[in-house]
Amino acid sequence: MRIGHFVMKCHGQPGSGRGKLRAFQVVPANTRSGVTLLTLLMWLAAWPSVCKASAIPNRCYWPFVRNYRFGGVTVCDIPTLRRILRDSKVIAVVGLSARWYRPSFFAAKYLQEKDYRIIPVNPNYDEILGEKCYPDLSSIPEPVDVVNIFQRPEVVLPFVEEATRIGAKVVWMQLGVVNETAAKCARDAGLEVIMDRCMKIEHARLFGGLNFIGVNTGVISAHRPV
Repeated sequence: MRIGHFVMKCHGQPGSGRGKLRAFQVVPANTRSGVTLLTLLMWLAAWPSVCKASAIPNRCYWPFVRNYRFGGVTVCDIPTLRRILRDSKVIAVVGLSARWYRPSFFAAKYLQEKDYRIIPVNPNYDEILGEKCYPDLSSIPEPVDVVNIFQRPEVVLPFVEEATRIGAKVVWMQLGVVNETAAKCARDAGLEVIMDRCMKIEHARLFGGLNFIGVNTGVISAHRPV
């Protein structure tokens, strides 16, 4: 059986029947199409570790077992998410950590690599990802499009109030962060609100070709993203 760049050879006892598989061997095949079996197996093996490191409770992110929860989102339609991700250029990340293994770090690094301007907001650091780190949102000297919040839900409200004062357009609360009071405060001030979603995941889902590696992105559309 040919899989990607490999051929799987099945070995069974003579006369044991076609349905009884005793062992298999993976050997290179002369093909350039598809994803290699080795890459697929390595990716599947690493997936639970990534989810565990992200400290995301009560969710299953196995690519073929989809129970990704989209509840608690104020802005939930795909065209609006695409517009926000396409039009927003400057993202202030509240709670961004300099530790490479923290979810805030690899989410911000991904967005930075996708040509977003990342502004770290954390009083514990002077610089993160090559960018000056500010102690609070009010200290940022330039306009901000999105305030991306990596904080516990119970402490989100002051950051949302600060986001309204600096003229941000969107408040984006990360996975597991839902605060309806803070969301109402932002909406009343004219801001768009997204809760309980990861900006990195949404970008990969809508623009990054996440579906090409077997993840059910939930996107069924004849429109090409622009």
